[in-house]
Amino acid sequence: MPTIQKQSDLKLRIRTRNLSGDFIDMSAFDFTVELFTNAVDRLTFSHNAGEALPEGLAFDSGDLIISIDQPGLETGKLFASIKLRIPDRSFPDGYYDVASGKCLTGIEVTDRDANILMYEGRYNVELMLDWQKGEKGDPGRQGEQGLPGIPGQPGEKGEPGKPGERGEQGEPGLQGERGEHGKPCIILPNGNFGNWDDAIGDYVDSGVSAQAIPGPQGADGKSAYDVWLSLDNVGTETDFVNSLQGKDGKDGAPGTDGKDGKDGTDGAPGKDGINGQDGAPGKDGVNGADGKSAFEVAVENGFAGNESEWLDSLKATIPDNSITKNQLTDSVLTSLEKADTALQSENDPIYTTDKPTLALKSEIPDISELYTKPSTGIPKSDLAAAVQTSLGKADTALQSFTEVDPTVPAWAKQPAKPIYTYTDVGAASAAQGARADTAYQKPPTGIPASDIAAGVIPDVANFVVKEAGKGLSTNDFDATYKAKLDFIGNQTLTSLSSMAVTKQIATVSAAANQSLSITSVALYDAAFAIVVKATAAITVTLPTASPYVNMPNKASVSVASGKTLIIHCFYSSGNSLYYLNTEEQA
Repeated sequence: MPTIQKQSDLKLRIRTRNLSGDFIDMSAFDFTVELFTNAVDRLTFSHNAGEALPEGLAFDSGDLIISIDQPGLETGKLFASIKLRIPDRSFPDGYYDVASGKCLTGIEVTDRDANILMYEGRYNVELMLDWQKGEKGDPGRQGEQGLPGIPGQPGEKGEPGKPGERGEQGEPGLQGERGEHGKPCIILPNGNFGNWDDAIGDYVDSGVSAQAIPGPQGADGKSAYDVWLSLDNVGTETDFVNSLQGKDGKDGAPGTDGKDGKDGTDGAPGKDGINGQDGAPGKDGVNGADGKSAFEVAVENGFAGNESEWLDSLKATIPDNSITKNQLTDSVLTSLEKADTALQSENDPIYTTDKPTLALKSEIPDISELYTKPSTGIPKSDLAAAVQTSLGKADTALQSFTEVDPTVPAWAKQPAKPIYTYTDVGAASAAQGARADTAYQKPPTGIPASDIAAGVIPDVANFVVKEAGKGLSTNDFDATYKAKLDFIGNQTLTSLSSMAVTKQIATVSAAANQSLSITSVALYDAAFAIVVKATAAITVTLPTASPYVNMPNKASVSVASGKTLIIHCFYSSGNSLYYLNTEEQA
């Protein structure tokens, strides 16, 4: 089997045929192709006919060429499947879908060194689609013209009708086994993505980090002096430093005097020392380290923000264009406190002399401008100008309407029309209406046989009467359907050689090598399967010459002990060929 290294590039040519063996030009249809080595990780490619192909896809004489740089497939045998949308007006949406099912490509993805597979002008995999267009049937007999019904009055336009029921679907091929749902990707404790491994039954490290990748380092920020200049200030760095010094704060209140300490014990008088000689002049000290900037000092003392925000904090702000009490001198604050307890304005409480009633002058409404409605109603002159203008327009608005459109019939322009003729509503002529008056009326007890024309009721002498509680037997079907019913079921054979296939599934248990050959099949133009169960390691030889079409192009398949090989087959009566494809149990 050709192999491809896991980190290699993948090139693959796919060709499709229908059940009759006819080549299908994939560029003419909408399609979806999937490549996979397990049930979880799949490469999916979709294309709509007439649109540009996605990157990595190309057409070559109707074949699909797939070229992918390091597709990242997991190790294992590479499978392919395809689904085509076939235009067909007989379906409600104008299409029906056909699919190939899961098929081996004859390629295996490995972790070992391997040759990069090239298609070299021929297809690597040929997929068979369950699509065979049947012949058009004869048109049915046209029914007799029925009597016209009594025309009814025109009704309102109804809602669009629901789409008609979909026509009968052709018989489906054998259903492949449904793959298991894959387990989701998780994040491992080391921060990498973890993928599920069926072989060990646990998650394995993918080697790909789930952490965000840090972005590039940002540019150096401006110095405090540069920020100060960008705020429309002018001056040297010395001017900038001087501008940072705020006004002197107020002196704090004097602290409480500390308690006097206890007197210490007098020490013994020391001896007079000998006068020392004058020492040599000391060397100049080393220059001290540069002091921290004002912004750095502010951050150390709890300031939170950038340099621009710190500069803004040094400026005095006057919220709402007003001066707060904290910005006033002590003398002004004293005056304000006195003003708070003084008589404020004419809105202060007013006390009456005769009773202790308390009221505010501002609470007494001014009624000098209130409007008094005249007894005869409000005249137009008392309304606002805008209201008077609107009333004037209403006086000249359209009061009545006369239809003058020549396309409107005269009867529709009348204020009342209790009776309508056939001609008025355009439903039928007078003669047709007269015929409707004499049309057949169904009796309350039903239509008697004497009123039905000869040949209308079919002859039921040959109909099958189904008995209650029992199903129909195979004798109740015609030969075509009886053959299809007889083909359903399982058949057990002892060898793959000279097989006479009579059932849809033929099973062979083998402990020795086998060679496939088919002598006959009970039902033509139908899919069937040969199931080979290996009770020991065997090799199954597949025919490659006519009348066989070996679609995977394999001369033989090795089957391990306890494993199963399924050979999908289809016999086409149109060209007398057996189409073969294989599905190996993993």
